[in-house]
Amino acid sequence: MLPFEPHNRVRAVVVIGASALLSACAVTIHDRNPNYYRSHPPPPKHEPMGVAPYPEAHWMHGEWVWRHDQWEWVPGHWAHIDH
Repeated sequence: MLPFEPHNRVRAVVVIGASALLSACAVTIHDRNPNYYRSHPPPPKHEPMGVAPYPEAHWMHGEWVWRHDQWEWVPGHWAHIDH
């Protein structure tokens, strides 16, 4: 068969049309995972606890949090925890 026969032209038009339609489809991937990090957090900082402000106070260690595309340190603090 020659490539220019009518049924081959129809097939070619369908393939080219389908390719054009599929290539026109834009795929957008949104990063909806808030826990996606580009790196591991730095090692924890060592902070002095000091003296508890009252007997029931518990020390909450500081931690690295991912904010605005970077790691930020949230310092430790004393807190009251209900048991």
